Amino acid sequence: MIHHPELHEINRKLSWMIAINVIAYSSLILAFVGVVYYDQLWLVWILLAIGALYIPLSIWIFMRMRKHIAMKYTTRVE
Repeated sequence: MIHHPELHEINRKLSWMIAINVIAYSSLILAFVGVVYYDQLWLVWILLAIGALYIPLSIWIFMRMRKHIAMKYTTRVE
């Protein structure tokens, strides 16, 4: 096991992103189940709004993290 502060930071951000994706996609699946089986339209709109907010948030976190890693581990030619 490697104990490195930068790897710990990357791992923490990745775990946040995975949690956000689980919330987003489970809310979208629940919205689909609500429409097909229970015909609860108000629940569907709430869950679709949650999914629509969380998916761009996770993409934004991933892009920032990728840029951060690229800047940290690439050498600059001066």
